[in-house]
Amino acid sequence: MLVLFCAVMTEHKILFHSASYSRLTEGCRALTALMYPFRYSHVYIPLLPAALVEILSTPTPFIMGVHSSLKHEVAELVRLIFICIISKNYFNSNAYYDFYRWM
Repeated sequence: MLVLFCAVMTEHKILFHSASYSRLTEGCRALTALMYPFRYSHVYIPLLPAALVEILSTPTPFIMGVHSSLKHEVAELVRLIFICIISKNYFNSNAYYDFYRWM
């Protein structure tokens, strides 16, 4: 979680993906709540519709959530993004290495 906090404070791209829509919104909201007293002023889309997946290639920082069914479409578009997987009893931030490699 500390890695995600550092990523959001240093304006990196953060993508959550889960099979549960409620966990997506809760995860995105929790990350922005950790920033208090600061406010997140970049793109914030906790549930990105399938028709707008191309937005992930934007050069600006963002916090977005996509359903796990879009995993293959997302894999083609993302580069240097923190991808956080949320499932029932599991949370994984699999971009730990990339974060410190590019700092």
